[in-house]
Amino acid sequence: MSQHARTILTRLEQVDSLPPMPDVAQKILGLKDDEFAGSREIANIIKVDPTLAGQIIRYASSPIFGAREPVSSIHEAVIRLGFVKVMNLALGLSLGKSFDLPQNGPLGLRVFWRHAIFSAFTMQLLAENYIKWEKRPTPGIAYLIGLIHNIGYLILGHLFRPAYDALVAGIQRYPQHSLLTLEEKGLGVTHAQIGATLLKYWGMPPEVVAAVHDHHNENCKSDYRNYAYLTMVVDCILKHYAIGDAPSEEIPEKAMKLLGLEQHAVDEVHQQILEKRGELEGMVDSLTATG
Repeated sequence: MSQHARTILTRLEQVDSLPPMPDVAQKILGLKDDEFAGSREIANIIKVDPTLAGQIIRYASSPIFGAREPVSSIHEAVIRLGFVKVMNLALGLSLGKSFDLPQNGPLGLRVFWRHAIFSAFTMQLLAENYIKWEKRPTPGIAYLIGLIHNIGYLILGHLFRPAYDALVAGIQRYPQHSLLTLEEKGLGVTHAQIGATLLKYWGMPPEVVAAVHDHHNENCKSDYRNYAYLTMVVDCILKHYAIGDAPSEEIPEKAMKLLGLEQHAVDEVHQQILEKRGELEGMVDSLTATG
């Protein structure tokens, strides 16, 4: 085991050394179990964070969500997007923006958010329209997973900067190797393991933790493997656009079969990504401008 791996695993096992969940995220997560919570409650939480509120308003004003004209307040944004969408969107954004990381580079914030925004869009698109009913993930949870399934890279850069820097150096030195190979050989631990460890500690929903842990595991046996396989499919789709860390564009047959996906659905998703690509890049720009 490498020194990096020992350092990372030892610290992850010492839960007292892990960062606490951001206050805003804690309050948002608390709404998931509150049957009386609604648009007013989520708006009141978000509006105390001007940066987060601004991002939600920009999302609600985007044509991607069917907007024909901009909204001017967080209350309007919640009404337009809906309580569940805003809750998961705000939760994902608040978690992702709580880490200190370089803006640029192969694992910088811009790369992270580009992957997150495109993943969330594609995850929800597939979950809502193409997955067979009995295996269909909840679209809101799928969107959240899309936003944060690579949060392990943020944790690596925030808590373990020497290991992060070593991984970045490996990416630049060995571009022929997949990122997963570099993680396993250079660090002895993957971003999926790191991310799942922190999300479990934070008390995130089990389907989110499972998807983060297993989104590169073709032999996943989890009760929530439909979420993990959906994330895997999306990563492979986005590899076509040089987005993300999938080893290949080839979607595992096991994932397609379990989710009931046909090739024509993948082709249609590619077309919708191309149609929305400019708007998605605009969202990335707005996030990284304040990230």
